[in-house]
Amino acid sequence: MDLFDLALILDGDGRIASIQWKNERLCRFYGAVWSQYCGSDPSQTFQIPPECENGEFSWNDEHFSFERFRTGDVVCYFLKRQDHREALLKAALESVKDGIQVYDKNADMVYLNRTSRALSGFSEEFSAEGRHLMDLYPDLDEEYSTVLTTLRTCQPVQYRFADYVSAEGTHLLTLNTGYPVLDQGELLGTVIQEQDIGIIQKKMEHLEKLKAAMSVQMSGDLFRRKSRYSFADVIGHSPAIQQAVEIAERVSLRDGNVLLVGETGTGKEIFAQSIHYASHRQNEKFVSLNCAAVPENLIESVLFGTTKGAFTGSTERAGLFEEASGGTLFLDELNSMSLSMQSKLLRALQEGTFRRVGGGKDIRVNVRILSACNEDPYALMENNKLRRDLFYRVGTILIQIPPLRDRPEDIEELSYYHLSKSADRYALPIRKIAPETLALLRHHNWPGNVRELNHAIDYAINLCSGDTLLPEHLPAHLLAEGSKKEQEPVSAPIPVPSAPAALGRLQDLMDAYEDQLIRNALRACGGNVSKAAVLLDIKRQSLQYRIHKYNIVF
Repeated sequence: MDLFDLALILDGDGRIASIQWKNERLCRFYGAVWSQYCGSDPSQTFQIPPECENGEFSWNDEHFSFERFRTGDVVCYFLKRQDHREALLKAALESVKDGIQVYDKNADMVYLNRTSRALSGFSEEFSAEGRHLMDLYPDLDEEYSTVLTTLRTCQPVQYRFADYVSAEGTHLLTLNTGYPVLDQGELLGTVIQEQDIGIIQKKMEHLEKLKAAMSVQMSGDLFRRKSRYSFADVIGHSPAIQQAVEIAERVSLRDGNVLLVGETGTGKEIFAQSIHYASHRQNEKFVSLNCAAVPENLIESVLFGTTKGAFTGSTERAGLFEEASGGTLFLDELNSMSLSMQSKLLRALQEGTFRRVGGGKDIRVNVRILSACNEDPYALMENNKLRRDLFYRVGTILIQIPPLRDRPEDIEELSYYHLSKSADRYALPIRKIAPETLALLRHHNWPGNVRELNHAIDYAINLCSGDTLLPEHLPAHLLAEGSKKEQEPVSAPIPVPSAPAALGRLQDLMDAYEDQLIRNALRACGGNVSKAAVLLDIKRQSLQYRIHKYNIVF
């Protein structure tokens, strides 16, 4: 194992003069990005305290440890990424359904997973590690033992039956396979896989079912995967989502900039791709950037590109504007940009030209801009987090994507759609969702919206062993909510004014009541939408959607 992954070499001013990579894989991932840090102060770029000899820091969800060394006038930092490899390997072995045992070259136990411990009848308090094989299994035939044969011959032993008793008195009947572990020809130990004969019989029955399912799946195009979204991927028939789709379809053929407003997980990326692939630019590139995922000091070069020599280590590289030329550039989470970067973006959109970082030549491209905010843009402008002039430029057309809690009637359709979309990934697909499961899904508030719903369905699929998703397969917090609702006392019914049956459907009555409540709230707040939203205890964008829905003018 390498002692370090990369080294930062500092110049006389304490700035990064060069970066030397030891870990080729990390270099492939981060080399281009980190090269732009040349010339910067590591104490500012990585929050490494000056003169600190060692420690840790985080960068882009990665954790690094560092050691500081000085040789003459040269100062360098040796960085090692924390990969938690040992914990990951142990977790992987613990998840294996077969018994796994590891012995050193002297046949002393080094490790056994929980399956092996259960097979042998060893309690959690029984210390097996460090004990010799014959102490753990006293009646083993030494000549026939899989462990000892593997160590003696340095050759694999496959599928050997064994009938023996553990030191705890448990009788075992297993099928064992052993592999020697060698390092440059030197024997280090052996790894043993043990399978209980009774479990093998059950597996054979299960494999017959898998074989039948596989023949059906492989007869179709199992490996075809959709690489782009269309409006057909927007699932739901509620008025709220259908209105958003109708507006998006209508503006697709026009070339105006579109701002998608919706909470995280509502499907803004699906809408953006759908608009692009329904437009006359559909045969050109669709380029997407999550603005929140790019460090502030790099986003300008990512968007506009760089010129060679602009700063130490910079190269001649096109940005996303040039890459998307002729097509569409989608800027997700636009509100995460700093105001200074927003002004640079605004200038590029107003002028239709930009310059690469460090460049002196104006570049003109033909790009349609789609952008998205995960917060109410009007509130963002009031809080000075979104420039008004940029909003008016990118928000030529504004489309509100409703949160899932505002369209609970779509939950069943969304759940079945995701279930069918996931079917090809499982040999024994699940086809049904129990009514009581759907009831729990409908009663959840879904702060993570459709993305959270899909994760809940995926969780349930992984726990389900039959063909129907049951309540016990759902995540614990959903079950806890359902249990809490059952225990809550039933409150007195809200009095409803008497009305003739000729007034219409229940939904029409509810819509009329909601319309009147919103008008009363707006009247009480003097037409201020933000204050009315607080009064009604709903999000401002949800109130705006309803104002538009009921054609309320103030």
